[in-house]
This record gives sequence, structure tokens and C-alpha cells, in this order.
Amino acid sequence: MDAVTAKVNVDLSAIKDGRATVDGALLYDHNDEPAEIELDLTGASTESLSMLVCPTGMSLLDGQMIAAALADGRTLKSTIRLVNRCTPTETGGFKLRAKLGRIEIVDPAGTNEVPAVWRFRLSNVALSRGDEFTNRHLPQGADPARALRGGSWNKLRFNIGRREWVLIDEQLGRISTKARPDSAVPLVTASLETEFQTGDTRDTVLLVADDIAVAMTLAQARDVKCISCSCIGMDGTRIKTLSRDLLVYPLNLGGHPVVDNWRQGVLRSFIEIACSEIARDRDWWQQTVGWFLAVQVNKYIEIRCASLYILLDRIAKKHLVAGGGAEIDSTLPARLDHSFQARLHELLNELSPKWDEHRTNALVNTIKEWNAHPSFVKRIRRLCEVRRIRQPSKDFLDTRHRLVHCGDLVPTTGAMEEHATELDWLVLATILRMLGYGGLMYHPWLGDLPAKLDEQLASKGDCSAS
Repeated sequence: MDAVTAKVNVDLSAIKDGRATVDGALLYDHNDEPAEIELDLTGASTESLSMLVCPTGMSLLDGQMIAAALADGRTLKSTIRLVNRCTPTETGGFKLRAKLGRIEIVDPAGTNEVPAVWRFRLSNVALSRGDEFTNRHLPQGADPARALRGGSWNKLRFNIGRREWVLIDEQLGRISTKARPDSAVPLVTASLETEFQTGDTRDTVLLVADDIAVAMTLAQARDVKCISCSCIGMDGTRIKTLSRDLLVYPLNLGGHPVVDNWRQGVLRSFIEIACSEIARDRDWWQQTVGWFLAVQVNKYIEIRCASLYILLDRIAKKHLVAGGGAEIDSTLPARLDHSFQARLHELLNELSPKWDEHRTNALVNTIKEWNAHPSFVKRIRRLCEVRRIRQPSKDFLDTRHRLVHCGDLVPTTGAMEEHATELDWLVLATILRMLGYGGLMYHPWLGDLPAKLDEQLASKGDCSAS
């Protein structure tokens, strides 16, 4: 890790150390993002050092707010998230290293600078190709007339929320998710920029950037997140930077790309369409795409299928309206009155004198639930009808019950891999239809080449299973 020395203000009273300021260093990770703080605790008493870790395994400094003046003139605010270790130095002192939470760094020299650009760093983006060509910078001292500049098609430009965004895959042509040993960790591979507009706040712009990351996660089937957000001045100075403490899957974990730039404009179109819908219910979409990603990174077929069935039910419950609370009979709730329950309880007592009243009440509530909501199979088949997706058979969907309740994947039709592939396609198709996307996409259930989703939809009245 690279490091920047600092004077760190931290409350050490929890370990009975009266100092308010200690020497330290801000440490950067493999993505050149600030990640840890190192504190010089030379001079601390044996009692103070013994109190760094309490019996629960937590440190008494976990959650402590810190402020630091960095040697390069910038200031830092953060919290200690986790104390990693405390080690002796060659001079007889001690140094504590701790993982930081979200980190805000401000450059005082840029506080009077006019903001020009919002810049975000994205994890795990790996485009096959962009829409625009970017020239590489020539080596220092090279003759522009003779040197081969080179470059790559690594740029996407799209419009969301009445503003233009530019995504640049900074590693296009230089990275392989399988060949590089460091692909087994999250990598910051792309930048996302948009011009600063009057009235902008970091939080509002970051919401849209996160929407784009959610759309890219779905498109790439890989964990794309906004790792940091910077406000850049007219002269290129980073006025303020927020580094976020996020859990991110490694670059080499994920599935096949769902939407890629097989033709110019395909990915741009998907991002614009998807973000419009994602913004309507951000929390729901972040959780839903999170479930989708969990399926893509997991290698166990039973866990993948169980997650897919949960995801399918989640989608159906959100987007389908039950049949007016009358799956059986609209007058049924009124007839399930106290008089009926008393007669039913009397009848059930004939089965056993040990039959409790709470069992009768539970049975009545189950009947009400059956009448108020469709069964799992009905929910999914109605969802397919609304979204014009060919319905799976009842036998296919019944596989879910034993899997979810007992952990056994025993398809009634076809092999396990075939069942998993069809189920994955069913979930993906419903997600893309909910987003309003009908363009080029890829899934192995449809064959070896990308296909237009609109051309895979069932015609009205032809959605039933064979």
C-alpha cells in the first residue's frame, strides 16, 4: 500500500490514553483508494495496549471518529471500522493499523475553485467495446509525427436525468477476467463523469450514478459499484472526494454478459431505459439486482435455483395484483365469521378432544390467505401472461417447493442443469420486461448468439405452457 503521512486527531480515552493527536499515515489499496489508517502509539502504556481488543473480539476504538491533516495539505474525516492489528516497531514503539469506513478528503486549496465535473470510479466494468474511440496519450518525449498513438473503443455516452454522462472503461484491451491473478479481487476499471450543474449536491448526483451501476451490474452480470465520488475543479483539482466503504465481489466472479455492445448503441440504449425505471423504486431494484448477482457468482446449482425461485416470487408479488381478494369466492370472508369458526371447531373436536382452538383459528386464517392471494404457480403464470413470456408448466414450477423447503433439487422434467438454465432465463426475461427493455440480449437458453428480446415474446393468447 502507498502511504501519505498525517497528524491524526483521535479520542484514545477508551484505552486510557490521554493523547488527542498522534502521528500516522493514510494507506491506499490496490485500486489506489484510501483504505486504512496507521497510528503511531509509541509511548502508550502496557495497560492501554492490552485494552485495544476487548473479550468480544471487537476493539474499543471501533466506530471512533477521526480527523487527519495529511502531509500533502488535504484534510480527512472518517471512522475506524475495524482494528486490524497492533505490531511492535524496531525502535521499541507500537503501530496500530485499522480499516476505515467511508472517507471524505478535502483539498483546502480547491475550496475556492469552481466545480466543473463530477467523477466516479466504478468497479469491475469490462466492456467488449464502447461507442467512441479514445486515443492513448503518447509517451513523454515521443514525436507526434512518428509515434503510433493507438487507442481503444472504450467510451460510452448516454443521457439520464436531463444530463449527459460519459463512461470510460480504462482497462479495455488490457485486462482478462480469467488470465490476470489480481482479478480475484475487486478492481476499479472505469470512470463515470458528468458536468457539474447549478444546484447539484453530491447525494443527488450519487443516486443517479448508483442507478447506472445497478444497470451495469445487470448488463454485465458482474458487481459494478461506485467506489468513490469526486468533485473536480476547472483546473483538474479534486476539490472533495468521498471514498465509500462497500462490499464488492471480485472481478472474476459473475456470469455471461446479459447486454453488451454487440452493436453500437446497444448498451447505451439499455442503460437509459433501465435507469428510468430503476429511479422509480431504487431500494427494490438494488435488492432485486443484488439477488440476481448472488445467483451469478454462486457455483452451487441448488443455491442458484433456490435464489432464482425466491427472486421470481419477489418479482411476481410486486408486479401482480391478486384477483380482487377472491381467488375462491368474493363472499367467503363474510361467511368465515365467529359462528362458522365455532361450528368448525366443534366438528374438529370430534377428531380429537385435544384439538386446540388456536389450531382452528390457524386453519381459518389459511383459508383466508388462499382466497386473498394466488398460489405460487398461479402468481408466476399470471406474471408470464402479463409480460408476454411463455409460461412454464406446473410440473416445472412445482420443483420449487421441495427445493425451498427441503433443499432438494429434483426436477420433474429434464436434468438439473437444463432446469437451472430455463429458470435463469425466466427470471432474466421478467426483469428485462419490467425494465421496459426489448433490445439485443444474450442467454444460453436462446442459443449461442444475442437475440432481440421483443422477438422472443409470446403473442397474446399464446403464453400458456405446452
